[in-house]
Amino acid sequence: MYFLEEMKAKFPGKRILVVSHGGFIWRLLGVLIPEREFEKNLQNTSVTVVEVQEDVNLCHLYNCTKHLSSSL
Repeated sequence: MYFLEEMKAKFPGKRILVVSHGGFIWRLLGVLIPEREFEKNLQNTSVTVVEVQEDVNLCHLYNCTKHLSSSL
């Protein structure tokens, strides 16, 4: 996926925030972590955190909506 290679080249070693439609994020996860199946319907404004590494990428948080909780 060209987007990934472009971001890694432009911002080596940096954290990158991607804000997008859930469908694109779901597809991106399929490329980054192909060995894991993710639920296709991500919640609006959910947060997903992926650590991109040289050998294996890690998903630390997926489809989290705790920030929408009324107890904040």
